[in-house]
Amino acid sequence: MFNRDKLKIKHILGIEKDLPGYPTGDDIVKWITVDESKPQDSTGCVVFNDLQVKGYMIKNKEDHIDQELQKLIGEGIIEYIGETSRKKKYRILKNDYL
Repeated sequence: MFNRDKLKIKHILGIEKDLPGYPTGDDIVKWITVDESKPQDSTGCVVFNDLQVKGYMIKNKEDHIDQELQKLIGEGIIEYIGETSRKKKYRILKNDYL
């Protein structure tokens, strides 16, 4: 269950899609955690793949989404855990929404 007190104003108001730079890494983590209720792995971390994010977020922004995912990896918020021929899998390590 996510912590509603951790939602940012832009998410409460539902205006994040109208802001420049959407989706940010924070928007991605929020969507995966709050809107999608993705499964957790054996360590209790939420897992997801890039196709889920790209399918929901803005079309034709795949490169931007890839950049945001790389930033999240660099910040230690998510980690890359593998891939298939079509998608990359990630695990959320630090989740402000839980």
